[in-house]
Amino acid sequence: MQVLKVCQNFLLLIVFLSASFVLAETEEELIFKGYSADTPGKSIEYFTQAISINPNYKIAYLYRGQIKMEIENINGAIEDFTKAIEISPRFVPAYIARATAKKLKGDLEGAKQDLLLAKQEKGDYQLEEINTTILSDPNNAQLYLGRANYKFQKEDYTGAIQDYDKYINLVGIPNDISIYHSRAYAKNAIGDISGAIADYTLAIEHFPNEYNYKKRAEFKITIGDIEGAKADKLEAQRLYKEGVIEEIQILYQKLENIEIIPVEERTHSKISILEWIASKKIDIKDYAGAIIDLNNAIAIKPSVGFFKLRAKAKKAMGDMEGYEADILESLWVDRREKLQLLNQTLEFNPQDVDALIERAIIWIYVKEYNKALEDSDKAIKIDSSSTEALKVRAKAKKKLGDSRGSIADRRLIWQIQNNQ
Repeated sequence: MQVLKVCQNFLLLIVFLSASFVLAETEEELIFKGYSADTPGKSIEYFTQAISINPNYKIAYLYRGQIKMEIENINGAIEDFTKAIEISPRFVPAYIARATAKKLKGDLEGAKQDLLLAKQEKGDYQLEEINTTILSDPNNAQLYLGRANYKFQKEDYTGAIQDYDKYINLVGIPNDISIYHSRAYAKNAIGDISGAIADYTLAIEHFPNEYNYKKRAEFKITIGDIEGAKADKLEAQRLYKEGVIEEIQILYQKLENIEIIPVEERTHSKISILEWIASKKIDIKDYAGAIIDLNNAIAIKPSVGFFKLRAKAKKAMGDMEGYEADILESLWVDRREKLQLLNQTLEFNPQDVDALIERAIIWIYVKEYNKALEDSDKAIKIDSSSTEALKVRAKAKKKLGDSRGSIADRRLIWQIQNNQ
């Protein structure tokens, strides 16, 4: 029933469009009256009147059949749905409605057949209705665009190109750049690479941006125009950098006006803006500028992301020592507070095995393997059956190059697990 309702709404839209393009036709007015009538009897009366004016009005038969089905006149409903199908053999809503009626009647096989027929014809009736609407208003550019997009979705690329052409001929330069993109895609799909390049050239003439140059470069590579592709890629990079610089200037203005933001939100907003500016500067290879912004962000509130981003910038500049220092610092940021809590716990209770294991794990993360070994040793002395402590010690030994010791601890783990 939900599918049928969707189809009905679509058909009502077509009726409305038709009524807008043609001088008021009585049968169309009667359809609206019938659809909004208070009682089933009134609805049937209006639909019947519409049929008397136009005996081939399939929508009237569909709606009258639907009302008949609601008042349990199943045979009458099937007759109306069948008549609608006779008028338009690809009329999917009528097949769906008749399947519903047959199911209510107990004809499950007939309902199944109608649903199969509906599936076969699905979509075609929409195209027919669009075609009919275009005949009523052949200079309506939006109708051609709608049909072009419909054909595009159905992978009828030749038909889509024809309708995109008609749309562009009617409107001139489209406001929506994606129309050129869609037509270029369709042309590429049918092997017209030159046509696709031509569309991106048009897009560049009216909307010069990084994306259009990038896409044209891809198509130029396809036809072997390597020099042309290189030129387009360079222009795409230039436009991207230009756009990023403009965006960065806007973000700096936001920083200058940070006072207008509520006090409790200022810190978060400031570091978010600084991080965004830094990432953009890295994109355009302004690594020194990015490091300055990240230094400011870290001074406000250190975070893993800031250190990793600064490490990336330092590595790009060849500062490997700075890169390694920032990577190590990024490991510490989230664990420093946790480590302080564990230290306090162990000061209070040095025999806390869980705290010793957790601290040992942190030492491994920050590459302090000797400290990890020391804490895991303590944990094992307190609880020799702790497989978790043995796992951490095995890992610490391995990192320190003591492969035999690591293997020995793993054997102990295996023995403990098998004895449990």
